[in-house]
Amino acid sequence: ETSYGKGSVQQIIDLSAGGTLKVTIARWFTPNDKNIDKEGIKPDQEVKISDQDIKNGVDPQIDAAKAYLK
Repeated sequence: ETSYGKGSVQQIIDLSAGGTLKVTIARWFTPNDKNIDKEGIKPDQEVKISDQDIKNGVDPQIDAAKAYLK
């Protein structure tokens, strides 16, 4: 499943007059310099996690990540 596609980082600044200002302070890019905003990232390997996994305290996504990094 492709990620959400939130490609920017905002910071909220409280103003002395009582308002707030939301400012974009960073943007996310892939190693190939592609902006992910509104597109997201498709995983190289998708590992499903079921309700039963969660109930049993099993995390096949972490297990797959550990196996990949070995």
